[in-house]
Amino acid sequence: MDIAPDLPLVMVDPRLFHHCLINLIENAVRHGGEEGAITLSAKRRPEGLDLMVLDEGPGLPPGMEFRVFEVFTRVEGSDRKGGTGLGLAIVKGFARAMGIAVSATNRTDHPGARFTLRFSESQLRKISPE
Repeated sequence: MDIAPDLPLVMVDPRLFHHCLINLIENAVRHGGEEGAITLSAKRRPEGLDLMVLDEGPGLPPGMEFRVFEVFTRVEGSDRKGGTGLGLAIVKGFARAMGIAVSATNRTDHPGARFTLRFSESQLRKISPE
């Protein structure tokens, strides 16, 4: 985990968000390599917050960054083999229903894939110090 304790809370539907996280983490476990670590990372940005699930597998083939979220898409010849092809489509649908952007890219700091849930500033809740 690479999540600072002082990040703001996010306002989401807890059940839909739970399913998004489960599917992203299961995807990372399935495709991240047998010895690879899975990292959950959150970073504040001026316009909101990014929550990322990072794996250490071979990554996504060029041009598949958008297609992996389509129903029944399974990318052969990459770290995205197996499964039903529904998990990431569910993530995209649930995220969209909550107004959260979702994206997939290859990591630039390490081999592997990065799946990002991008929250807007309006979805963040400030915590008042007591």
